[in-house]
Amino acid sequence: MKIVITADLHADETADMGDADMNRLCRQIRWYAPDVLIVAGDLVGLGKSWIVPTLERLAPPKCLKLIVPGNHDLWLEGGDSFGYYRTLLPELYAACGWHMLDTGPKVVGSTAFVGTVGWYDYSFHDPASPLAPGKADYDYETKRWGGMPMWMDAVFVRLGMSDTTFNSLLLARLREQIKSLPRRVKTIVAVSHHIAFQDMVIRKPHDQEWNFCNAFQGSAGLGELLLEDPRVRFHFCGHSHFKRRLKRGALTSINIGSTYERKRLEMVEV
Repeated sequence: MKIVITADLHADETADMGDADMNRLCRQIRWYAPDVLIVAGDLVGLGKSWIVPTLERLAPPKCLKLIVPGNHDLWLEGGDSFGYYRTLLPELYAACGWHMLDTGPKVVGSTAFVGTVGWYDYSFHDPASPLAPGKADYDYETKRWGGMPMWMDAVFVRLGMSDTTFNSLLLARLREQIKSLPRRVKTIVAVSHHIAFQDMVIRKPHDQEWNFCNAFQGSAGLGELLLEDPRVRFHFCGHSHFKRRLKRGALTSINIGSTYERKRLEMVEV
């Protein structure tokens, strides 16, 4: 089974750069002719009108199409981001022929696909930062540096709960997905938007603002969860826009590494 994964397309935000790179990505996907196509979050931001045309443009008609949202996909000018995530977004994806993995796994033969947007709990903060948890947690919770929003989820995401509560809820659901899989499943492919391992976080020792924002890159708890079941052989994510690959035992974790200017994909066969 041939699987192609991309992420961080930001279709609405990169539209003014022209269609050349998206056209290249779509041609590349069709050349691979995957059995499964996955988008690991940040399809769009506030430009929700781009969702349907982008999903239709991406996918060959004869493949299984899977998606998890990213933090930008939860951005709203107003309203309830959690309700949008729980109800409206999966319905919109489904109407386009895509399955949102957050709503449940997909099993194909002996391979299962599980996924979640993932979130952050500040566990990837810079240990050397003066804003380490326990000293100034309030700044992490409001995502503000010097009184100004430094992470724009602070402006456009309204969950109705804390980041840590939302992250715990998502981890519990992902654990339930994995535990629900039948015994015939021998290989699990996990997808999240946010990062699962500390080694994928990009540190800049002399850039305090950058390191402050690392607190919003993901959750160490996600990585711990993925290592609980040895059948989880692949994990794909995005979010940081930096291409990375690491091994943890039998698990290979790959950050797709798409940027606003250059879109990437990964292809694996299982």
